[in-house]
Amino acid sequence: MFKKKNKDAGNSGGKKGIVWKLLGSFFVAAALFGVLIGVEKNILSDYAKETAVLCKMDIPKGTKITEENVDQYFYSYEVDVAMVNGSCIKDKKELLDTVVTRDLSAHEIVREGTCTKEAEIYNRYHDPVEASVEANEAGDIVSGTIRKGDHVDIAVVNKDTLEYDLMLKNVYVLGAYTSTGEAVIDGMEGIAATMLTIVEEKDNLALFYSARETGNVIVTKIDPEK
Repeated sequence: MFKKKNKDAGNSGGKKGIVWKLLGSFFVAAALFGVLIGVEKNILSDYAKETAVLCKMDIPKGTKITEENVDQYFYSYEVDVAMVNGSCIKDKKELLDTVVTRDLSAHEIVREGTCTKEAEIYNRYHDPVEASVEANEAGDIVSGTIRKGDHVDIAVVNKDTLEYDLMLKNVYVLGAYTSTGEAVIDGMEGIAATMLTIVEEKDNLALFYSARETGNVIVTKIDPEK
């Protein structure tokens, strides 16, 4: 005798097959969606831009930025977002009335700290005073050509005892001049400054002037970050 085919069992197997197919299609679609989202993000990141301020040319440390020369030294440019962070300068107006604190290279992105307001220099002191410091000889100003914006240590060597006394530390140079009064600027390598204009605490300067009477002034250019 022939057995009667179980229609319910056949229908159950067919339904399960359809469910598995649907689930498989869903997972494939989800995977493709994830891939497409990733590709879209990469494409958008490739084209996402933000404005930053860059240097038009090499700019020496100590350069004062004014309304008259800001466009000469800097320009705004759309750069990849990946190159921009919270420390980037995004508007040239932020640089007005500042002094460049280190040598900048052409096309370099300008970041906070590369320029500082001159007023901020004076704010470091309780009783700031501008003063002139003159070395006894050109050779007494050592460790590189000193220009406006540099930092120096100033010492006095006693004539009798030859004792070296570091009087002023990490002093900001407002101006550097040769014996003829010519300002020492970028590119004047080998030209020694013999007179500096500095800003320092009033009391510290009084002690320095007193010690200067006993010996020779030695000025050393330093890196303020070290």
